[in-house]
Amino acid sequence: MQSVNLDAEKFEQFVRCLSILRDICNDADIRGGILRQRTNDNTTVFEIDLRPYIDDMDIPLPTVKGKIDLFKMFNGQEVEISATTDAYSFTDQHTSLNFLKPNLDYLDNKYLPEDELESIFGTNPEDLLLSTDISETISERMKIVSQGFNVNTVQVSLNGDSAVISLSTQARDQHAKLASDISLERELTGESNLVVTPLTIDHDNDMEFQIYFAEDGDSNVAVNKYTTMIADSDVKIYSRSKIIESAGDEEDDE
Repeated sequence: MQSVNLDAEKFEQFVRCLSILRDICNDADIRGGILRQRTNDNTTVFEIDLRPYIDDMDIPLPTVKGKIDLFKMFNGQEVEISATTDAYSFTDQHTSLNFLKPNLDYLDNKYLPEDELESIFGTNPEDLLLSTDISETISERMKIVSQGFNVNTVQVSLNGDSAVISLSTQARDQHAKLASDISLERELTGESNLVVTPLTIDHDNDMEFQIYFAEDGDSNVAVNKYTTMIADSDVKIYSRSKIIESAGDEEDDE
């Protein structure tokens, strides 16, 4: 059996890391202390290093939203997390929550091996198109504007040697420019519509945002990578989106 003891602060940080998934993933599949899985809509992969809290435990969490709500009853308490081959538990001085491990084949959001991640979202330094830091202020504004506009995509407009990040309503009657004059590593003109979720998650410090250029058949593709931290956990997020030649056309993320 493996076990760790987390003080109140550490346990709340652990739950905070899981909480970024509550509305975008049905399940959380943690293996070897790493969570690496697709979101429900298959557009994005989240990778969260939870080893600072649970070492290299395997803790599959079906219906993760419900589990998060359960775990919050331990707020303010020291919590022991234990895991065996078949079960795991969360225990404080008053209460013990015990779970049998589910059949992993039935999880909606399955663990993604690292080699499979690399094959889909390979990031060759020579293909770097854009690299910038998104501040917590801008990230929060993206969240507010995307909710106000009722949209789930953000536009990255490539204007030769620089880029602009903006959001627009579907009718294009409302528009917000969130970041501009972002230098490009190569000259390119076009637009890419990215799922906004990775840029609006709860996180600490700035978020490093990179786009890598790739080709997929006759299409140009943006491989998007987001790197940040939540407390002691490294968080990396990946997505792919088409780069379209004429700004203004609508394309969905892949």
